[in-house]
Amino acid sequence: MVKCPACGFESPDSAQWCDFCKEPFRKASKKEPSIQPPPEKPKIEAVPNGQIPPHFLDMDTGGNIPVLPSWVRYAAWAVLGAWLIAMITLFTTYMAKQDALENAAAARRHAPSRAR
Repeated sequence: MVKCPACGFESPDSAQWCDFCKEPFRKASKKEPSIQPPPEKPKIEAVPNGQIPPHFLDMDTGGNIPVLPSWVRYAAWAVLGAWLIAMITLFTTYMAKQDALENAAAARRHAPSRAR
């Protein structure tokens, strides 16, 4: 009897697959597995400034690299500027409120007591 490696069911020795789960039996091969070393990485050499490395020239980019229209860049800078102005406004408002609270607390501490 052959025991199925997947489910553990015992099937006859002549069976080519498990009678229960239908997993095929693999006959043990007597060949030793061949161990192959990993492929060597190609060495990339440095190139002078302003030159395109040769391995970049072999790449397929699928055509030209798209360039953003100028209005998109201007819109992005406008949004960034508006966000920055909003953050500065919120920060200065917060600091002004904190300063007012500290001044009020100091005035209460130094105010003459109202004793009768």
